[in-house]
Amino acid sequence: MSSTWRCVKMKKVSLILLALFVSLFCLAQSSVEDEENELSLLKNGYFNSPLSTEQPLENGVLDSKGSWALFFEGDAKATIIESVLKVEVIDNGPNDWSVQLLQSPIKIERGGQYKIVFDGKAESNQSLAVKIGGTALRGWTAYFQQQFELTPQWNTYESSFTMYQGTDEDARFEFWFLDNGNYFIDNVKLIKTGDQFLPEEGTLTEEDENEVENWKLIWEEDFDTIDPDVWTFELGSPDWNGDGIPDRWGNNELQYYTDKNASIQDGKLVITAKEETITDMNTTFYYTSSRMITKGKYEVQYGRIEVRAKMLVGQGIWPAIWMLGNDIDDNPSPACGEIDIMEYLGHEPNKVYGTVHGPISAGTGVGSYYILENGNFNDDFHVFALEWDEDEIEFYVDDVLYCIVNKYEIGEEDWVFDHPFFFILNVAVGGNWPGYPDETTVFPQSMEVDYIKVYEDIDQRSITGLEVWDSEYEKAIKEKAEEIENTDGGIVNGDFEGPFINDQEGSPDNWYIWVGKGGKATGNIVNGEFKMDIEKVGNQTWSIQLVQFVKLRAGDYTLSLKARADEPRDILVLIQHEGDSWTVYGQKYLELTSEMQEFTVDVSLPNDDIPKLSINYGKTPNGKPTTVYVDDVKISPK
Repeated sequence: MSSTWRCVKMKKVSLILLALFVSLFCLAQSSVEDEENELSLLKNGYFNSPLSTEQPLENGVLDSKGSWALFFEGDAKATIIESVLKVEVIDNGPNDWSVQLLQSPIKIERGGQYKIVFDGKAESNQSLAVKIGGTALRGWTAYFQQQFELTPQWNTYESSFTMYQGTDEDARFEFWFLDNGNYFIDNVKLIKTGDQFLPEEGTLTEEDENEVENWKLIWEEDFDTIDPDVWTFELGSPDWNGDGIPDRWGNNELQYYTDKNASIQDGKLVITAKEETITDMNTTFYYTSSRMITKGKYEVQYGRIEVRAKMLVGQGIWPAIWMLGNDIDDNPSPACGEIDIMEYLGHEPNKVYGTVHGPISAGTGVGSYYILENGNFNDDFHVFALEWDEDEIEFYVDDVLYCIVNKYEIGEEDWVFDHPFFFILNVAVGGNWPGYPDETTVFPQSMEVDYIKVYEDIDQRSITGLEVWDSEYEKAIKEKAEEIENTDGGIVNGDFEGPFINDQEGSPDNWYIWVGKGGKATGNIVNGEFKMDIEKVGNQTWSIQLVQFVKLRAGDYTLSLKARADEPRDILVLIQHEGDSWTVYGQKYLELTSEMQEFTVDVSLPNDDIPKLSINYGKTPNGKPTTVYVDDVKISPK
């Protein structure tokens, strides 16, 4: 046998062995992928089946029937082409979550460790976010949230997280499409890879902690002057993406910040919001105010912080006393952390909020609120305080503890409150949360700040054991909600001959208005009818609601009401269980004209309940800004 033949034969054997190796490798890879697909908590991750036509309820609850549902506030289309999902974003809407593809319900277990994998590309360099989180029943809490940068080439994206919250049987997996353009997604998997032991809630209270605390004053700002060595003014409205259009602080705020709206009067800092015109970036701003920060000049980590201040009042006014992490330049918010010592909405003058925001809880945050028993926060000065240590932040009003945020309650991935933070004082005008000024809002409006004090705990002792996660005030709020007695089997003030109570927390069994999600409206009882003046319908059917909770026994009912509108449009009448399944007991779209008409809605309850009756004036199929009148709302057994 010639040496040439032996060489050819060896080459053939080598090629056969190589082919066998490649085949075995591919089979192994395929086996791993098949195993991962079987373990994935998601259905239709390969997009071999049609998309779901289901849509989430107003509280976010969704049964997507084992597939994916497209939800949008802007404009978008989703199609499956050869087992690849294509999402065409025509208008990415006002919020990061305005266009999303989601699947629910998914069970995410406390302590569970999870891996997320998907393939993706886009027609250009476009951003995509993934969120795994709860519905409104869980405060829209994010258990995982991360932004990914997609390119025109296919890439595999992977991340992981641990579930630090309590087990959620109804969690949602969401893709957020952040830019206009075409996105392509395939091979989506969510796999549980293990479990981690997590501490549970303890029994130690603030009284136990007080025994080992001794606060010493270490810094004080008395506002004898606005000290440039302490304070910096943030001016204008930011243009973070450099497109020449103001980004309005990410919240659609209306004000333009100057250094002329802050002054010292009688030893107090006064920040004043004014109605005046200023032009910048080819944009006209109709309000001015001030925003002051101590970044790079004074920062604090841990201790007791007290701020004595007096609020202002009015629809669309949004003052805040808050803090951001000093690493914000390297870790933009919310990754740097945010602590809201006090936030206040001018149309709720007896109520303030204390909240923390981390990379997971993000815009929703974790916190609670405090309501004055007598008077309003614009009547007099109050002391807003927090006590902050390595694993807990406590919020106070006038030394009343009203909110606790514990490291082990929100999870270590969200707990970024372990480094110095700087102070921010500002008064915003308008925004997604407070809404916008209306004809009742008076300008100028001023927030007054008497002092800021920072204390250090000089007691070296510490308590041993785990602490409670809710204050007595938080527990009382929950108990009060459970104890409210509703009128049995009837509508309160259904003929609108009595006063309009409008107290969601104190009297949910009487009429109140809820407005959000871009809606803008005012309502009241006029001449024995309920008159709702709608200026903006908002982004959802439920952006504007007239609500009352009704106590009903199991059975079948007929709900009747009369309604008309200045211009033809529709409204949605809905009776629905509040919480858990959000079961709909009855619903109907009513087509209104200028003539008063009587409508009926069939209602059926399988069990006794106190459902929510809501008349929805938002973005219905034929919704438009106009005035709607409602009268004679009744419910009676069949």
